[in-house]
Amino acid sequence: MKSELEVLTEARDLIADPAHWTQGWFARDMFGGSVDARSPSAACFCTLGAFGRALGRHFMDVTGHPAVERLRSLLPRQDIARFNDTHSHADVIAAFDHAIDAVRQEMAQ
Repeated sequence: MKSELEVLTEARDLIADPAHWTQGWFARDMFGGSVDARSPSAACFCTLGAFGRALGRHFMDVTGHPAVERLRSLLPRQDIARFNDTHSHADVIAAFDHAIDAVRQEMAQ
């Protein structure tokens, strides 16, 4: 099982390039069509889709994982999908970075 840090890092890495991030759907193929985040044809992801891909789960089955809950706890209204769809790519990456830093600080103690 992947650690909280591994999942946060992997999900962040999936969307680090703005070309691989999307809004309005969980994952899209290279033509912009919606696909399951676990699909080999998935080319870009929203935050929940990235978590789904990192965990090998459907995006609806990621709730409750410590990495997902960590990020959720740092967001306004604690709503990951809404945050993804109403904020910039830079904002989403900054939220991931904040969550990753928090985990690393806990691990260092």
